[in-house]
Order: sequence, then structure tokens, then C-alpha cells
Amino acid sequence: MKYSIKASGVFCVLFILLTGGMFALAVYSEFHALHNEWMERHVERWDATKEFGKKPNLQTTKSFPSTSSGQTQLRTSSIPQTTKLARFNKAIDKGQRWLERALGRDMVGRIPFVLIQKSVDRYLLRYNVTTSHNGTALNNTFEKNIIVKTSDGWLTFLVDSQDNSESINHLIHFGKQQMAAGRQLLFVEAPAKSPSLNDLHDYPTTYADHFSEQREKIIHSMAKAGIPTLSLTKEIVEKTDSMLFFRTDHHWLPQTAMRANQLLAQELNVRYGYRIPSEMYSLDQYDISMSRTLMLGSQGLKVTEIYCEPERLPILMPRYHTDLTVFKSNTNDTVTGSIQQTLFDYSRLEPETKYDNNRWGFYGYGNNAYICIHNNRLHDGKRILLLKESFPNAMYPYMCHMAEWIDVIDVERFAGSLQLFIEKIQPQTVIVAYSSRSFQDSENYRTSAFFNFN
Repeated sequence: MKYSIKASGVFCVLFILLTGGMFALAVYSEFHALHNEWMERHVERWDATKEFGKKPNLQTTKSFPSTSSGQTQLRTSSIPQTTKLARFNKAIDKGQRWLERALGRDMVGRIPFVLIQKSVDRYLLRYNVTTSHNGTALNNTFEKNIIVKTSDGWLTFLVDSQDNSESINHLIHFGKQQMAAGRQLLFVEAPAKSPSLNDLHDYPTTYADHFSEQREKIIHSMAKAGIPTLSLTKEIVEKTDSMLFFRTDHHWLPQTAMRANQLLAQELNVRYGYRIPSEMYSLDQYDISMSRTLMLGSQGLKVTEIYCEPERLPILMPRYHTDLTVFKSNTNDTVTGSIQQTLFDYSRLEPETKYDNNRWGFYGYGNNAYICIHNNRLHDGKRILLLKESFPNAMYPYMCHMAEWIDVIDVERFAGSLQLFIEKIQPQTVIVAYSSRSFQDSENYRTSAFFNFN
């Protein structure tokens, strides 16, 4: 009897310690996510302030293009280094990777911790989990979106009713400025993953999706203002039955992005007299393989494997030869080689855990503030400026056939004056490629950054 009581006491102590450890990991995981988001907002922005006159931003190096004799040259100067923040971020990431490896690369050991995280999310933090006869909805109040899991395993967002007029007006004003300056302008509306677009009608009926009406408002406003527009939702989503998006991520598949490139090339040919070989964007020009490492997308990371199955990243390797010179602001270096050698980040495919690496960042090295691509085999003198968010990341590595120079700016991360930058490089064509989901209300931090065209 004595031994039985002792054994029970030891078991209770171990149970309490294990439960406490799980709760601590859940809190740690939440803190790490919030910390990374803070770092993304305040640190990971390319600084071009000395050249383009905007308030300084923290970063270790800066580079910017200057035109001389029709060629782009890259200059570098240093600015103060955020040593403490960099060390803190490195320590947090190192601890995260150690915990992930300790818990098991296949996440078997993590399942109890994920269950605790689920409970914490449900009752204390972001998510309000509800179920209905036809799906599961997770209310992510932090991003003002609802994540929906349908009966066939898809994860997607539902968009609430928001006033996106300010974002629309900012884009229209910028577009008219560029056209008044004699530049060719094109707004490319990228399709966003939505139940209504994927014919997924089995989400909870208690939630409404306002995405379609907001997208129609954007297209109508651009047409009314005379802004040239290419609606990829109309040209791709409404004319195909194939799978266009990841199951656990809000981004489109690389195959869909390639179809978008083909349509963009045809639009530039017809509208602005380009001579782009659009057949270069046919999928039969590429070898398609799947990454050996699994991934959880942006939506899968939020709800964990408790709600979804991991998937793999499609990799599109060109069968043709390319010769590019590419500058990347995130590494502050210039490299020469093929598309595979210059614009694919193979470190994103390393066999870390599914919770540890952004596989989508394989294309174009993720979200860079600025990338400059020069096609060494093309000498047409044309220059295209692409303003983007994350959707075109799988587009622009292959856009090298469209013009001799392709400048790519992530407006959210670009810290210099965009107007001065455009005056400096003098592109013939300015393309703004945003998904309709980026047009949210102005109170959203990322929305205000996306549409800062000053």
C-alpha cells in the first residue's frame, strides 16, 4: 500500500511537470510568433534612405541602383547595426530549432504539445474554435480573418466586410501619376484563395465571405478610373477546374503563377507592343518535381497538424538556358548564373521541421525589399518595374524573358521614397501585382504599408 501511494505521488508529480512543460512551450511558441512578426515589421526592411530621402530604418547594409550610360551599378554603404536585436532573434531561433529537433522531426513527439497549444489558442489567445456539420472555422482575430477547414481538407480564409476604398484610391492616384509621366501602367489582380473561388461551399453557414464583393469593387473602381487592369481571377480561376492553390497556404501554386506569367506576357504584347515569347511560360518548358521535405503553409502553421496534413512544394526547373545577373537586397550581393543559381533559395528546402522553414520563400528568396534582374542574353533596352506583395514571388524569377531589366520591389519592405526610385531607374512599364486580399481596411498595418507609394 505504501509503495502504491508513493508511485501515485511520483506519477502525479511527473504529470504536473509534463503539463507545465507543455503549457510553457505553448506560451513560448506564441511569444516566438509575435516576436517574429515584430521583427518583420520593424527590422526586415531594405534601407535606401540616404539616396531616396525617407526616415531611416534599422538594417546592417544598404544598396541602391544608379543609372549610368544605360547600365545599373550597385553601390553600398553601411548604417548602424542592430546588434542586440540581431543576437536576441538569433538566440530565439536557435532555441526554437533545438526544441523542434528534440521533439521529433516527424512531429510525433510534438502532438501533445500541439494539443496544449490548441487549448491555449482556443481559450486564452487567438482562436475561437467552432464546428458545424459542414466544416471547421477558426476565428483568427489577430488578422481579422477566419480560417476555414472544409470537409475535403482545404484551409482558407473568409474575408469579413471591410472598407477598402482608401487602398483603392491610393493605387488609382499612383497609377494616374505614372501614366501622366508617360509610363506604361498595368494593375495585375492576382486571385486569392477563397471558398467561393474554389467551389468550396461546405464551410460553416454561420460565417459570410465578403471576398467576391470586395474583389468586384476593386475591378470596377480601376475600370472607372481608367487604370489598365489584368484580372487573373477572371482569366485563370473562372476558366479552370484544376487545383490552383496550396491546401495549407493562402498562396497559389507555382504552376498557377506560371499561367499568370503567360497571361501577363500576352497582355504586354497586345497592350504595349512587347515581343515576349509567351510559349516560354508553357508548363511543358519546365521539369516539375516535388520537394522531399514537407511543408505547412501560412494557414497550416496557424492551426497545426491537428487540423491539416502537410504537403510538398512544387519546384519548376526550366529546360532552357538562362544567363542572369541578379542583385538581392536581403543578402546585399550580386550573382550571375541561371534562374536556378540566382533566384532559388535552396536553404528553404533543408530538412528542418515542418514548423521551422518557409518553403514558399524558395522562389525569389522570399520577400525581398528590392531585387534587380538583368538578362545578359536580351538587349532590347526595356525596363519593367514590378511592385508586389508575396503572391508574385513565384512569378518574377521567370519574368526575365519579358525585358532586359526587371526591377522588383516589395513596397511593404522598401524604406526609401518609391517616387524618387522610379525617377532614378526610369522604367518604361510599371506593373502593380497585388491579390485582392491585400486591399483591406487602412487600420491593418500591412495594408497601409502595401499602398505607401510615396
